[in-house]
Amino acid sequence: MHLLIGQYILFLTLFVFAERSADLENTISDLENQLIEQEQEANNVISQWEARFAELQEENAEMKASLEDSFSHSKQLEMEKNSLESLEAQLIEKEGALIEAIKDSNENKGKFVFFDI
Repeated sequence: MHLLIGQYILFLTLFVFAERSADLENTISDLENQLIEQEQEANNVISQWEARFAELQEENAEMKASLEDSFSHSKQLEMEKNSLESLEAQLIEKEGALIEAIKDSNENKGKFVFFDI
């Protein structure tokens, strides 16, 4: 009888261990599935980050080119402004000379100027 009780206890113990082993296997399987899902989610996030990074690099290059164009245009405008200022100064100088010539002409009206030939 003790042998029968021992076998019964052994059978129950093996049954409990087998059930616990099956539970652990299911848990491991669930954890593996969770890891696979998390890996896929992480890969998706990495892909999105890489795509956004590439977009930002392209936007940065476009903005840099635009800034360089603006700077070049600004330099060109500055050169044109300086040229206009120079032309204005020349015009003022010539206007002054013309006014002086008109004054001299008005003062010399009716006077004969003789030139040695």
